[in-house]
Amino acid sequence: MEFMDSIYHVIFRGKLVEGTNKNKASITLSKILKIPQSQDNEFLSGKTFVIKKNITNEQVLIISKKFLTYGIVVEFIKSKEQVRKSNETTAHETDVQPSESEKKSTVDIWYAIKSTVYPHFYLSVILWFFPAILAGAGLQWLFIVNILTLGYSIPVWLATSQGYIIDIDNNEFTFPASDVENNFIEIITLKKLRNMMHRHSIKITEIRALNNEKGRRQSRVNFDAKRKTPPMRDQWLLNVSGEFGSQQFEFDSKQKRDECRSMIFTACSRKGNRLRGASDFNLDL
Repeated sequence: MEFMDSIYHVIFRGKLVEGTNKNKASITLSKILKIPQSQDNEFLSGKTFVIKKNITNEQVLIISKKFLTYGIVVEFIKSKEQVRKSNETTAHETDVQPSESEKKSTVDIWYAIKSTVYPHFYLSVILWFFPAILAGAGLQWLFIVNILTLGYSIPVWLATSQGYIIDIDNNEFTFPASDVENNFIEIITLKKLRNMMHRHSIKITEIRALNNEKGRRQSRVNFDAKRKTPPMRDQWLLNVSGEFGSQQFEFDSKQKRDECRSMIFTACSRKGNRLRGASDFNLDL
């Protein structure tokens, strides 16, 4: 997940934050661009205006926040020189607008392994145990059960191993499904387990808040024979909420949680999305 060492242009396409006074926004833009106010009606026509060229990654958040205080939504695109150096294909629709793929991802491989192995093990044991008790099924049945359980484990691995993906071009954030049960029917039909085989997506511009959360729970395994109970382990959680509702993601380490949070926050800023419940600081919670 890297947005570093890139050079961007700041452009305006006539978009304003809902409720913004159009006249005040036009006056502000005319002062910034040094264009007579008699021509400020062109700002909201949908044309592309270059606000500033050749800014660094560190300046992206500062400029985005500054314009959002006036209700002005700006976008950031890589400069032609930056795109040429990275050997990316460009489509020259305008003088400063390259067409490029903006995909970033955060993969927590250990969480993906645990999310696949533990359910596979428990399901195999459960499906083997009852036939073994009632019908005397032996190890051959255990082997068959493990093969059958792969029909569940493989989709879980494919869903979780892709991690969390930001697609700025398509305004999309995709992630392993993590919805919790909302009623008794969903509990008995194992909705949480079924969800693990799928991925969901939301729009980046619909995200309104990012909140860290730290929990603790008992470890699934106990490697210390002297312990009567398994040790407690930290849960690193990220809550993402917005017009779509709320999603909670669990990570195996604080580093991966903060990496994902930073990726989402930066993408929201690039799309002109002003988050109300997040800052550019990652707090240790």
